[in-house]
Amino acid sequence: MRVDGRRARVALQDSCHLRNGMGVTREPRELIKAVADYVELPNAGSCCGAAGTYSLLRPADSREVLAPKLAEIESAGVDYVVAVNPGCLRQLRQGLRGTPVKALHLAELLRLAGN
Repeated sequence: MRVDGRRARVALQDSCHLRNGMGVTREPRELIKAVADYVELPNAGSCCGAAGTYSLLRPADSREVLAPKLAEIESAGVDYVVAVNPGCLRQLRQGLRGTPVKALHLAELLRLAGN
């Protein structure tokens, strides 16, 4: 996958249910590495603030949790941040609106890489 003639730089926001509940961390990273340059975020495993209905019931608190995550993503110099959880993806898309970083589902990234 290329952006401006170079390999895309892609980070992952771990899904809490996959990382903490099922112990899945390696597989999404391997899929990203197969199609782009993977950039590990120091706090990829920390919550993005979506937390199920938390972002809907407590939006101000949710944004407070999200703020350092967004700063980390933006400072990483990535083109994309990938999420597997739809709640995380919605949270990241809202937070990154107006920035050059795009939030994608892992399936979307793989589809784009195949084109």
